[in-house]
Amino acid sequence: GLFVVNGEVTALMLSCRGGYSQVATLLLASGARTDMVDSEGLTAMLYAVKVNSAACVRELARAGAELNGAATITLEEESGGRDQQQQQR
Repeated sequence: GLFVVNGEVTALMLSCRGGYSQVATLLLASGARTDMVDSEGLTAMLYAVKVNSAACVRELARAGAELNGAATITLEEESGGRDQQQQQR
């Protein structure tokens, strides 16, 4: 597929794992699928939640991504997640 890297991790997953919400927004606008799952069963949404990237979670939710499997992971915007780290660079 268009947005698959190494056959298992998508560019959308990588951008969300890094907290790069602007990249995620561009990928979503270009048709990136939010329902893709990597070899460990993680979606882009789960990557975003794991690193506390509230901006990525917001963009993914706007694109219709579901939070399946993330109920046990707490997302707090004030927690100093990847978004805040990226803004400081």
